[in-house]
Amino acid sequence: MRDWENAVSLSNNEVRLQLHVIPGSSQSVFPAGYNTWRNSIEIKVKAGAKENKANSEVIDQIAMYFNISLKEVCIIHGQKNRENDSCN
Repeated sequence: MRDWENAVSLSNNEVRLQLHVIPGSSQSVFPAGYNTWRNSIEIKVKAGAKENKANSEVIDQIAMYFNISLKEVCIIHGQKNRENDSCN
């Protein structure tokens, strides 16, 4: 089994990702690696973790990577810390 498979789950026709968000990066990168300690896929975003900007950029990056609508991506929990498993 690939490590990243531990960070992906299926639930009611949804794919859920366990993410470790790294805000304030010099560039946006998804996927940026796999954190074995947190069992999560890392995502780097340029935006800082203020005024919901990092969360918005996470949604943008995920939608762009999977070539889906922004409406199809949501953050279930973790809005106040780095662990997001990607619905407001």
